Amino acid sequence: PESSGRGCEFRTAPLWGVAATAPFLHDGRADTLDEAIRMHGGEATGARDAYVAMSDEERALVITFLESLGGREQITAGLLPPGSEMPAPGELGGPLRPLDETERALFEAGRLLFDRDTPKGDGLGPGFNGDACRSCHFEPTIGGAGPIDVDVSRQGRIEDGVFTAPEGGTMAHRFLRSGHGRPPFDPTSNVVEARQTPPLFGMGLMEAIPVETIMALADPEDADADGISGRAHVLPDGRLGRFGWKADIPSSAEFTRDAMSMELGLTLPPQEGLTFGLATDDDEVPDPEATVEELEALTFFMAMLAPPARQRRDMAAEDAGEVLFGEVGCASCHATLEAADGTTVPLYSDILLHDVQEEGYEGIVSGDASTREFRTTPLWGLRDTGPYWHDGRAGTIEEAIAAHAGEATAVRMAYEALDGEARAQLLAFLRSL
Repeated sequence: PESSGRGCEFRTAPLWGVAATAPFLHDGRADTLDEAIRMHGGEATGARDAYVAMSDEERALVITFLESLGGREQITAGLLPPGSEMPAPGELGGPLRPLDETERALFEAGRLLFDRDTPKGDGLGPGFNGDACRSCHFEPTIGGAGPIDVDVSRQGRIEDGVFTAPEGGTMAHRFLRSGHGRPPFDPTSNVVEARQTPPLFGMGLMEAIPVETIMALADPEDADADGISGRAHVLPDGRLGRFGWKADIPSSAEFTRDAMSMELGLTLPPQEGLTFGLATDDDEVPDPEATVEELEALTFFMAMLAPPARQRRDMAAEDAGEVLFGEVGCASCHATLEAADGTTVPLYSDILLHDVQEEGYEGIVSGDASTREFRTTPLWGLRDTGPYWHDGRAGTIEEAIAAHAGEATAVRMAYEALDGEARAQLLAFLRSL
């Protein structure tokens, strides 16, 4: 109930523009206008029964009338306007290089799939975090980061220093397909950790960095005694983890499969050499709920997303800040690397796991990554992809620097020891990325 409105009472929904406003009903349970009409009850039972009793042709005329009330020209599968042009190569949200005709078609198909809302009738859920990839990755453009209100959660139990994952895994979904509130946390969990949506720009370039280059940066025993002991996340099958806050996903193709199952709740077909994702679930939609062609288009789109180009505003300050970035020790972890062809990849990450958490921190284990370990965050696009830190606790770049602890304590203190002008120069450099 709300005020004088009883729990079973709702305002009659305006129908102007209804064609473009799916899903329908107060809780979004109806994917189509036909379903919405058939779900009417109470005072509307007679009208619903009269509609159901019509012939197929008569029901089609009713739907045609409803669609004529506006919105028909604005209907899209997601939020991209009809006929939206693909950004140019090198632009944010566009491909990292010019594409041939076949590649362009695949990139555009992947972009539309990334933006597409997945209706319940296509297998969304039963638990999910968003109904589209774009639901979380959209700032400052499709494929980017997410604001703090779209963060997701991981859960588990820590007892006597030992982490145990719930039987259903550590994912704690935001929504249920039934529409009746947020799923409860697992009753055995005593630790919940927020996970901020990271940007996906430059994934393909990150994937092009040789394993040997990344492994050469690892120093798990801190042999050089610099206080920094990054280590690679090697999966049980021997593949190197590169993506995700825990570097627990080895490739863009596996990232696609993981996200489609874990974030949207879709079941997936087998793909040779790939192991992530769910094959079956218990809903009424036939499995698999996605196709190989869709997975390949999504993977190509994400792998081809261009990294953000630097935007220089005060070159003198930014150049001075870049020198300070190295001098205080930031570059020890936030490094530029090289692809196999020798191309510089200015992601400012060593793709290694580091403990940069404050004393007493307890989080979630993922694979071989402990509760306190996280992959070094790439810094390209930093200015436009806040909030920061794995749980979104830092609203500004300054707050993100202040949050560094553990292995990064000495580097943070070196930054704090800079005078005001030097700190401003370092921040100017970071914002230029």
